[in-house]
Amino acid sequence: MPVTDRVKQILSYYSSENPGTLTNLYRLLNSGQLAGTGKLVILPVDQGFEHGPARTFCPNPEGYDPDYHYQLAIDAGCNAYAAPLGALEAGAAKFAGQIPLILKLNNSDTLAKVDPCPAITGSVEDALRLGCVGIGYTIYPGSSLRNRMYEDLRELTLEAKRKGLVVVTWAYPRGAGLSKAGETAVDVCAYAAHIAAQLGSHVIKVKPPTAHIEQEESKKALEKAGVKLDTLADRVRYVVQATFNGKRIVIFSGGESKSTEAVLDDVRELAKGGAFGSIMGRNAFQRPRAEALKLLNDVISIFRNSLAKENLMTIQHVSFLARGGGSVDGELAVPEGEGRVPALVLIQEWWGLNDHIRSLIRRMAAEGFLVLAPDLYHGKSTKDPEEASRLMNELDTLRAVKEIGGGVDFLRTHDRSNGNVGVLGFCMGGALTFASACHIEGLGAAVPFYGIPPAEKVDYTRVTAPILAHFASRDGWAQPERAREIQKQIEAAGKSTMRLEIYEADHAFMNDTRPEVYNAEAATLAWSRTVEFFKQHLG
Repeated sequence: MPVTDRVKQILSYYSSENPGTLTNLYRLLNSGQLAGTGKLVILPVDQGFEHGPARTFCPNPEGYDPDYHYQLAIDAGCNAYAAPLGALEAGAAKFAGQIPLILKLNNSDTLAKVDPCPAITGSVEDALRLGCVGIGYTIYPGSSLRNRMYEDLRELTLEAKRKGLVVVTWAYPRGAGLSKAGETAVDVCAYAAHIAAQLGSHVIKVKPPTAHIEQEESKKALEKAGVKLDTLADRVRYVVQATFNGKRIVIFSGGESKSTEAVLDDVRELAKGGAFGSIMGRNAFQRPRAEALKLLNDVISIFRNSLAKENLMTIQHVSFLARGGGSVDGELAVPEGEGRVPALVLIQEWWGLNDHIRSLIRRMAAEGFLVLAPDLYHGKSTKDPEEASRLMNELDTLRAVKEIGGGVDFLRTHDRSNGNVGVLGFCMGGALTFASACHIEGLGAAVPFYGIPPAEKVDYTRVTAPILAHFASRDGWAQPERAREIQKQIEAAGKSTMRLEIYEADHAFMNDTRPEVYNAEAATLAWSRTVEFFKQHLG
């Protein structure tokens, strides 16, 4: 299938890899029901080696046959199937080419009650011989033998990358260095995922983190930084952040065997927290086949639907009148349901009304807002910075504000609107958001992102709408110091308040189509603050 923008973005995180490895990452991301979405659901069956056949397959005796697991993964539409050498060899020829395979290269057993140190039970050559896209390897941070595992993984990773394979690491904290609760503590899970990323892994598997914090030093640092860890989604978000700010694929296991609804509740939180997917073994294959298929399909649907509200939402082309006359085209995203909702005008960057802006209006509509993006360039957009600069400089600021005002009027009278309208914009759109707050009466709220209008175009004494402004500490154009001056002017006028948030990031940190500046931590926090702010002031 053609490569999607999301898959392109993920592949860009691995720019040091050779074409063979990138090809196998592409195969992994473009297989099964979630192909092209950037999400993964993988079926792993290494528990027979790890826990013994009785504990693993007695709940569903069909699982003794390796063919069963191949067929289950294929029929469920999983992205891949992972297993140790013997199980993959048993069905590799019969199922050749039908699903990407991951060969688990190390395994341990439960017969010896010591700190775990898995034996290497397969090779990179075996993975190539069986047609695998990658190798799998388990590390146990917390074990007294962890350094040996790290060294073995580095050697296998070097060989795998030379030969074009993907490296998938099971990062499972365990051993004498940790309490039982510490094995799934949020700080420890994040630490383990970070170690796997530092060892060169492409895909990292961890357990869903609990709210327990094992290390006192971590607890102090997390509390001082105000990191939110209340929900599983919050904790997943933090673990993803710990793996190079979301620039490594992090997937979460299904955890201990549990009820179907409990599994799905966890998966909903994983999806909400930005997990790249799930790697679910026992909770799937220990169920009867029909139940297992339904569960895997439900898991896949949750990850797909977490994107669907944004990516599959219908955008309507609309036309409306600018204040003072003249027709303006725009694109409108309408939220689900039938009730009246708050409305937003979302203003483009200097590139124009492009797919990134469309993705943002979808995201805001998924949050429950009626969202309009006016086309201020009237049909033009570009990817060239020089052309973008020319288009922005040719834009008549006051004329653009009149067109934005027309958008506000259009939304106030829309049959899904509750009459309360806010404005937000990015870069050039952020500057126009400030200008709109100065010139458009009756706005309910305004949220500019890293944009400052020319001083002669605005009069901050006229601002009456509350403002939440997002700026970046490393922005050489929309400098935080200038934002502070605006804040002083607005608050000195006494008609409004401006809340200023500054992030350790670069200009355009919200733009996830530009990996050189995108900052997942800052973007996630700014987005949640924006949604909360608009809901507070627009109803």
